[in-house]
Amino acid sequence: MLNKQAGILANLFFAFCLVGCLPTLHIDGEFTVVHHVVHSVDDKGDRKGKDVTVHELKVMGLVGERYDGYLGAVVPDVDDKVRNVIDTVNAQRRQKYESITAQVAGTSLADIEKQAGRAMMKRERNGFFVMAEADKQWRKK
Repeated sequence: MLNKQAGILANLFFAFCLVGCLPTLHIDGEFTVVHHVVHSVDDKGDRKGKDVTVHELKVMGLVGERYDGYLGAVVPDVDDKVRNVIDTVNAQRRQKYESITAQVAGTSLADIEKQAGRAMMKRERNGFFVMAEADKQWRKK
């Protein structure tokens, strides 16, 4: 029984890692990937009326991957639209992590979050921001 649970966890983790390697995308409820789009980011007015993706926010240095499996604001004063993207993606990630936790007996939400965080940070592109657990400071990968 323990081997079966370990196998299920390994398969879920593998599937999650595959999705985590696509930094412009996030996970929805079925382990598929979808673009998350927000209508505008008012950074110096040059993005008004344009859609911006999580990837573009990462390129701008506004958001990054955290050790706990969630997106975070790299700069403290992001506007409400960027904050909304972060909150929406994190809510969807948490929902997925809770779903995985419910499927695998003996696994805590914190375990799944940390595994996802490690996978996302490992697969994040060079030049993008990540936050390591050790010092909780943003660094460019």
